[in-house]
Amino acid sequence: MPMSTAAPFSSRPTPVAPHAPARSAKGRGTLLALLASGATTGLSVADEVRQPPSSTIPAGGTVAAAKALGDRALATLNRATVLSTVVVATDEASYLDAISRWTPTRRFPVLLDDGTPASAEAIGRFVRGFAPSAVYAYTMGAPPEEARNGLVASLRFDRAVGRAWGMSSDTPQTKDILAHWDSIGHIPPGVIVSDPRDGAWTAAVAIAAARGQPILWETLPGSINAVMDVSDARAFCTRVETFCDASHHAWSGLGDQIDAVTICAAMPIKVQVGQTPAQGNKPAQRETVALTDLIGRHRDAPGATRQGRWAWAGEVHGSPSQAAYRAMSALFLSPRSAWIFDSYTEEGPWQSFNGADAGAALNNAGWSVDLDDAPNATAHAWRAVASRPINASLILVTSMGNATFFELGRGDRCSPGDIPILDTPAMLHFVHSWSLLSPAKPDTVGARWLDRGVYAYAGSVQEPTLTAFVPTPLLAQRMLAGLPWGAAARVDDSPAWRIAILGEPLITLGPAPLREDGPLPIEDAVDLDSDLRDAVRSRDFARALRLMTLLARQDDAASLARAILADSEQSFTPEVASLAALPAFRAGDLELLARAHQRMAPDEAASPRVADALWNLARREIHAMEKQARDNALDILRTAVRPEQPAADGIELTQWLRRYRTRAEAEAFAQTVRPLLRQPRDQKDLDAALNGRE
Repeated sequence: MPMSTAAPFSSRPTPVAPHAPARSAKGRGTLLALLASGATTGLSVADEVRQPPSSTIPAGGTVAAAKALGDRALATLNRATVLSTVVVATDEASYLDAISRWTPTRRFPVLLDDGTPASAEAIGRFVRGFAPSAVYAYTMGAPPEEARNGLVASLRFDRAVGRAWGMSSDTPQTKDILAHWDSIGHIPPGVIVSDPRDGAWTAAVAIAAARGQPILWETLPGSINAVMDVSDARAFCTRVETFCDASHHAWSGLGDQIDAVTICAAMPIKVQVGQTPAQGNKPAQRETVALTDLIGRHRDAPGATRQGRWAWAGEVHGSPSQAAYRAMSALFLSPRSAWIFDSYTEEGPWQSFNGADAGAALNNAGWSVDLDDAPNATAHAWRAVASRPINASLILVTSMGNATFFELGRGDRCSPGDIPILDTPAMLHFVHSWSLLSPAKPDTVGARWLDRGVYAYAGSVQEPTLTAFVPTPLLAQRMLAGLPWGAAARVDDSPAWRIAILGEPLITLGPAPLREDGPLPIEDAVDLDSDLRDAVRSRDFARALRLMTLLARQDDAASLARAILADSEQSFTPEVASLAALPAFRAGDLELLARAHQRMAPDEAASPRVADALWNLARREIHAMEKQARDNALDILRTAVRPEQPAADGIELTQWLRRYRTRAEAEAFAQTVRPLLRQPRDQKDLDAALNGRE
């Protein structure tokens, strides 16, 4: 089979055919020109492991249907005004009740705070991106009777959706909601599939209430890292199609009525469709495709009357708090800034992914664009960017590697911990092999991006070949033209393949809905600004720092943390330290971050959100610190080597110890790291660090 001739664990997606869309003489083609070439394919699932898709994009029906779907999805959102208010629900019942206060003409974002520092950080990140005029906390006075009596969760969820559309029924069924939509002339642009036991029900309810889409409640497999058997996947697809039949809306072709499927659950991201035979010492290997590319297709069969794709799909997963964040980011944010990092230098099809062309398209549309372009797009440049928080709502990256590393040029390797910390929620198109192999495994590249706050992600579940990806400039132009995320990042008219779409597939870059400062329709909500004043007056520092994080007041949080340390170190408790860590990073205060790391609980100190912030900031600040503060930071870093990347951390810290301490100290530390290094190149780099070479 025509797979890459390079080793799949060390290569960027390999071009298998020189037929990516050509750039114009000036390096930039129009959207219509880029869409004007190519031909459809008619491959079945049996062909999926033998021929990857082509990134040539045909013009005509598929693109027109995608554009029409994006227009419909955007129009439904923009029929409602958006209150310039964020509601932070303190429990799941309150979250559900807040969603039920939406109407077809008025909505507001609702986030769910689960009490963890990571949850507070995510909510603050959303608040920075949304820029509300006020943030409120909401706790219901008493849980509803049905919650106390254990009424089936899906009935409560559907009731919230119905009420958001003006229905008064306590127990509406899907057919009742569909009939109501029919009565007001609303046609669902897609369907949602979720499991009431899965935390991502929060996304299902929010998306259904905002987009007007029915929910199929199923018992679903709940491990996104797992691999699904193709027969189970086909059975799942059949159940979705049966649900679409029951909706009495046209769904079997693109451009009719139902053209999207949103999975709100941690379903396996991969489907096994075959297996390569063992060869010598190389074991047999699974051949997989992305579930989100398999669903929404008719199964090819002799005499079949329905062929090809009928819908575009995406998957939203996570805990209730995470899934709510991902859904609200998709529904309420209006991306207008981009960071593009293009490390490809090869000629030929690689240059179809030219980051400068993508940046020009976005810039011409009025976007703010930061571009790091080859040959200057190096690991050094990447780490310099990652030493500060990133404020970009769309991130486009070309790199090479596998699930546990990425390279920006031959041998220029970065680790998952080098993924930048985001200031605002972001969408990500990551041209790279294997990044979404295991998106819930913390030591992988994909999981780090998601942990950082990416809410929509197009990436590969296995070696895909370069032509499986939509070229970066074309992706930018497709989204600017109004194609929704699930279609814009997907090669058209190709067999199911290995690019997964995480996030709500109907996200568009169209104009934002009208914002207003009207009254919040929740009487018991508490203004967090007034709550913060009470917390500061009562010297409840943990509560005050948490509220500052929720309100995205990171500078105030860093100032408060410094004041607590100066006034009374005893008040700098592990909880306070944990909440001070990310504000310290955003303020560029390595001394504060190091002291916070030293005081917090070990599990929290080792979490990616804290450990990565410490190392990324250290690269920028360690050299300019006063000796005493630097010595303290170096001592803390010795205890903070990340177990998933001992080579990267060990080599770097050895360099610093050699420069700022003594060779003897550097050598003693290096001996603790050396047994953990598995690659000869890492041993060589460690020796170079000991000898003062960087």
